[in-house]
Amino acid sequence: MARLKYIFLGDLHFDMPQILHKRQTRHNKRVRIEGSVVLGRKNSRTAIARIYDFSPTGLSFLSEETDFLPGESLLASFDVPECDTCETIATIVRVDNRPAGRGFRALVAVKMTMTQAQRAKAEQLYLCKKAEELKKRSESSRTLRPGEFYLK
Repeated sequence: MARLKYIFLGDLHFDMPQILHKRQTRHNKRVRIEGSVVLGRKNSRTAIARIYDFSPTGLSFLSEETDFLPGESLLASFDVPECDTCETIATIVRVDNRPAGRGFRALVAVKMTMTQAQRAKAEQLYLCKKAEELKKRSESSRTLRPGEFYLK
């Protein structure tokens, strides 16, 4: 946090912050999808989780299991509803554990490692889902009366 120095003509002026926090962000905007992902783990266990969102290069999912570790590799197989199926190797990049009693206990973000053919298919699935999302938005905007607006 930066310390407030002074206010001049309604503008706030701050000291230069001493520490900057930065984390790498995703390259592609993710789209929300509903569905499940089957995860093959190295210890021969299989886990099923609920997909939170998806992009051509990454995926995040909600899981009851909390023993995922950044850097762990998984075999991920999931369906993009009304589009197709995707199967790929995924590496965990972030795990956010949530307090017990609030639905799923972990939000896990993965980066997908794909061949050129898998990447093309993932991009096709992403565009398919994105087009569906845009179509829903345009349909809902046509149902609004003059003076109304749509918030998502």
